[in-house]
Amino acid sequence: MGENEALVAAGDGEIFVRAVGGGDARASVLIAVHGGPGISHEPLEALEALSSPRRVVVTYDQRRVGRSTGTVDESRVFDQAVDDLDLVRRFLRAPRVHLLGHSFGGLLAALYAARHADRVASLSLIDSIPATSHELEQAMKTRRARLAAFQARGLVPADLPSWEEDARARLLALWPIYFVDPRHPGARSLGGARLSARAAAAGNRALNEYDMTTELARVTAPTLHFIASVPFGSAMAQAMARALPNAPSRRILLTAAGHLPFIEQPDAFVAELERFLAEIEGAEDVESMDKTPGPEPKSEDGPFRRAQG
Repeated sequence: MGENEALVAAGDGEIFVRAVGGGDARASVLIAVHGGPGISHEPLEALEALSSPRRVVVTYDQRRVGRSTGTVDESRVFDQAVDDLDLVRRFLRAPRVHLLGHSFGGLLAALYAARHADRVASLSLIDSIPATSHELEQAMKTRRARLAAFQARGLVPADLPSWEEDARARLLALWPIYFVDPRHPGARSLGGARLSARAAAAGNRALNEYDMTTELARVTAPTLHFIASVPFGSAMAQAMARALPNAPSRRILLTAAGHLPFIEQPDAFVAELERFLAEIEGAEDVESMDKTPGPEPKSEDGPFRRAQG
């Protein structure tokens, strides 16, 4: 089992790729797509707990983010990001992969699964942004209300630096709103993540107006949705789940973690994801997976609980 990092040529730039695990000739591959837009991959290194000789866990920095370079083409932000993800897959020489997407990365991962169904064994969406800009705006209203409440309580400064002045300082000041428990140690650190203001601006402009409903209806990969109530409200990730009507799916409601469960409740999060991946990897035929949610657990104790629908 090893740890490898590489820079992969991607047009006018390079994509930074990190891979941990593997060694077995039949090892599966999990590629994690970070959120943002514009926030680098480092917090998702928590997923390396899922690595083993039989599974490679891969993280990477999207174009112009973190250690990756290149120009973001604002006329095709989503298409370019999906192309770059396929570049990572091809670099790994993996004909079929598990995909995980967090937040903005959830939309990118779902788009990839819609366009390249034969290359995706499973899809895990971590509090993904929804299929349309209208639904995203509703989620942003919920986030703004939580921010105002935190500022009123003194948990977030009333005067925040602008994105142009100091994007990293602004993001760090906002970080507590993404946690159920704002006192969590992870709420005081970006976990090594870097913020690219230019990539964030390009991505956010693309998010101002979009509708991927028709395309996402083509997703058929078995899908696990992690749904958080803070800071965007559970309606956001629920909307994404509804946008994948043809994907066999399960939903996990995050009751003791917010938008960053791999930081706030890493052990419980990894356990749920391991259970899902092991089932897919152990199945003789992924395509025959039942399209109904899994059975309800006997107890709802613990930080997460399953939801039907």
